[in-house]
Amino acid sequence: MNRRASAPALLAMLVLGSCASGGGTDPTLVEAGRKLRREQPPPTAAELRLEVDSFLENELPLLRKRAVQRIEREAKVWRATFVGGAALGVLAASSGSIAGSGDAAKASLVGAGGAAAILGGVGYYVRTPRHQACITFLDAAHADLSSWRSHAIPPGDGTVAPAVWHAWVDRVASIRAAAPCAKSR
Repeated sequence: MNRRASAPALLAMLVLGSCASGGGTDPTLVEAGRKLRREQPPPTAAELRLEVDSFLENELPLLRKRAVQRIEREAKVWRATFVGGAALGVLAASSGSIAGSGDAAKASLVGAGGAAAILGGVGYYVRTPRHQACITFLDAAHADLSSWRSHAIPPGDGTVAPAVWHAWVDRVASIRAAAPCAKSR
């Protein structure tokens, strides 16, 4: 495998590996990859179309799938927190055995249940929009890249202009380091 063919795959694996570790995307890693890619000579139009297609069909859907899974995971956690807190509050308020042990224990359990229910509801409504913003960003990036592929890459198999190559490399780097998705990965 030549260097040109292995560089995109290696960079994608490093970025996705960084994302999978839970820390989000490392901006210095993305910037280093962008600089490395910009130094490479421009590919042919056919090679660039193939690379753009691969990014559109593989990496972007994977990033979107991870953001959707993150929303689903957090929804389960916050829903369980809400339901558990509400159940604790209702059980504590209606329990006869706690009533005999004093009002302080009953009030504490009802308060703890109410706090957990509020935390679950607020947590869901505060954190979910961040992940939804990532999905919206990735959908817009997909549409933008599809349009860019159609209009910026010249027909034929000749080498693309350095400006087209640099525009592609910069677009990919900006998507990988995007703020809306930094913590959703």
